[in-house]
Amino acid sequence: MEPTIRYINDWKCLHFECIDSTNLYAKNAVSESGPNNFIVIADRQTNGYGRNQKNWESSNTKGLLMSIVMPVFIDITQLAQSTLVLAVAIQRAIYQLTKLNLKIKWPNDLHSDKGKKCAGLLIENVILKNSELNPKQHILVLGIGLNVEHELTDFSQEIAKIATSLFIETGVKLDRTLLVTTILENVIFYFQQWQKQGFSEIRKDWIEHSCSIGKEIIFFNDNKQQEGTISALSPTGELIVRLSNGETVSVDSGEILFKL
Repeated sequence: MEPTIRYINDWKCLHFECIDSTNLYAKNAVSESGPNNFIVIADRQTNGYGRNQKNWESSNTKGLLMSIVMPVFIDITQLAQSTLVLAVAIQRAIYQLTKLNLKIKWPNDLHSDKGKKCAGLLIENVILKNSELNPKQHILVLGIGLNVEHELTDFSQEIAKIATSLFIETGVKLDRTLLVTTILENVIFYFQQWQKQGFSEIRKDWIEHSCSIGKEIIFFNDNKQQEGTISALSPTGELIVRLSNGETVSVDSGEILFKL
């Protein structure tokens, strides 16, 4: 099925009624056409996925399923910060529109005050074959899955226990074009700030809106399962975890399990 094409703030936007995955389509399009800015939106996905290929439930048309293709100029050692930058951008966009103060859960979720998931994020770096790009230029696909108009009855029984939506939290149905435009504006703003000024100010925003700091977790470090408490976010974007013996370790990747 061919997409409907429109432009939002001079960005080309491809809108599909149904697609396997907006991220997958975006990655394939980048591989074929090169590092251009564009957006992919779908009403429904048949094979949506999140971090570690986890399924993102999207059987109806009440969510926002969106991928933003954005070339960035950043040192490869800082690329992992991109997920934290995106989380801040989406949190701020939703707050601007609704005054809903969602919380950021490491590394890529946005939750309500009650701990229910409202959005999931996934960033993928596209490697172009035979590329002559600047070594610091990376083509990022910023995947956003946002529950927008869902009511509790729209979720499966199991998902309803852990998920929420903007409508459930606010009682307001947002204009879709305004929502997409506000998200895009915030993504552009925070990714430009990151590239020009570094991570410092964005780190402050992430800490302010985080629900992860102070939480007890289980994680793997040096192939060993360990437990500790998240005490801080480092200046370069790693979690600082305090172990029971008082020592601290940095965690920057891999799965962590939040203890109940």
